Amino acid sequence: MSAFIARALRARSPVISPSRSVFFVRFVTTVHESSTSIAVETTIPPSKPMTAYLVDLTPSKNYPVYPRTKSAGQSKFTVIKRIAGDKRSFAQDLANATGLPREDITISPVTNHVQIKGLHVTEVKKWLADEFGDPHKPTTIVEVSSP
Repeated sequence: MSAFIARALRARSPVISPSRSVFFVRFVTTVHESSTSIAVETTIPPSKPMTAYLVDLTPSKNYPVYPRTKSAGQSKFTVIKRIAGDKRSFAQDLANATGLPREDITISPVTNHVQIKGLHVTEVKKWLADEFGDPHKPTTIVEVSSP
């Protein structure tokens, strides 16, 4: 048994007898050690230039784009939340990519959310998926052989 596994077992379990050659362990998570290969789960980011902003995903791995209505349906707009970085350049890039008028895109000074006049949820989500990648695309498992 390697020293790494022994340290992991001692850290996880209160009942270990190191005086014997056989270890007795209760309530320990399994630790596997492989000498052939290591499986690493990664996604390869698209090769696009870096932007001055980032849109975080929701806990359910979706883009935070929501339709909103006020005044009994008389006022309809789209809200984009969780934008980190330069929100003005985000609004400008959004207007250029989707063809929406720049005057219809505003930044709320209180909540720092981007608001767009009209319901444009599908167009905005499509642009975000093109810009940052599809959040529901399966990840790639790459085998890395150890030396």
